[in-house]
Amino acid sequence: MSEKDLDLIVKSNKLVEASYKLTQVEFNLLNLVFAQMNDGKIGATGNWLLGDYKVTAQDYSRKFDVDMNTAYDALHSASKHLFQRYFSYEKEVDFSPYAVEIVESRWVSEIRYNKQAGYVTIVLTPTVMDMVGMLQNCFTPYFLQNTVGFSSMYAKRLYEILVQWRNAGNKTPQLKVYALREKLGIDEDQYPLIADFKKRVLDIAVEQINEHSDIKVKYDQIKEGRKIVAFCFKFKDKQSKPKTERDQQTIDAFSGLTDLEQKAITARADSHIQKNNITDPNHKANIRNKAISEKWGVADQPPAPPVQAVKMPELDAVEEDLKSKMLTDFLNKQG
Repeated sequence: MSEKDLDLIVKSNKLVEASYKLTQVEFNLLNLVFAQMNDGKIGATGNWLLGDYKVTAQDYSRKFDVDMNTAYDALHSASKHLFQRYFSYEKEVDFSPYAVEIVESRWVSEIRYNKQAGYVTIVLTPTVMDMVGMLQNCFTPYFLQNTVGFSSMYAKRLYEILVQWRNAGNKTPQLKVYALREKLGIDEDQYPLIADFKKRVLDIAVEQINEHSDIKVKYDQIKEGRKIVAFCFKFKDKQSKPKTERDQQTIDAFSGLTDLEQKAITARADSHIQKNNITDPNHKANIRNKAISEKWGVADQPPAPPVQAVKMPELDAVEEDLKSKMLTDFLNKQG
């Protein structure tokens, strides 16, 4: 399957890092909508501002390889409960670790289910519309097909959290146990023992990601004394692409920046972090996001070299011959 046949999902990092609880069917349904948004579709009514998208049972059946009865049941189940679901995320009022708002938002503002025709129409909230699709910076892209083999909802969420760090060393920062539980949608009374959490959540998720996705992952346990307080995940792509020399002025399709600009921004952000002795991971992330959005250090880069004309002697000869004939014709007419 070529990349043009794949469904690209693009979510803001804030949405990837958000805390929420969805069923697998609800998560799948939303991702089908998000794939439509990234594909440039503007909603069932043709009005981008309405944020309404239609998903049919046939779409669900084909994308997730289930029979039509299962697809109908999935749409019906999601339409009954998705309206009540919400997510929470942190929003910086200022680029300071102490100026953060906790925002809670619903996923959808309206759901319309047609049992006879076998489709559901979802109207996304403005908050979700701003956090999904064709974004300019601070986003996480991945292909839907790399997640359809997961039977665990925890695997789907963990995969998103991991690939957020794909271009940042393929390694997550230390994720506190309580924070990871919130991101995965685990209630306080679920798997209170760390051994159960690892066995029933992390190990299953890691196994499914390694078997069905495009990456291989492992994790390290961070301890304080004998207590596990955090996890750090490392991963690598299963298929390593051959390295090719790339023009440093080539604009990246996702970030909209050249390689030189990305290096300059990263260097300026790291210098600021080191100079101000910033150690808080969230504060570091905020600084890097600010650096990307404001393009720190880009103005310091030398302009791209001018494109030099390619000399083609054959065409030059044809051009000179044509000019000579035109001049001869002109002089004959004047005579």
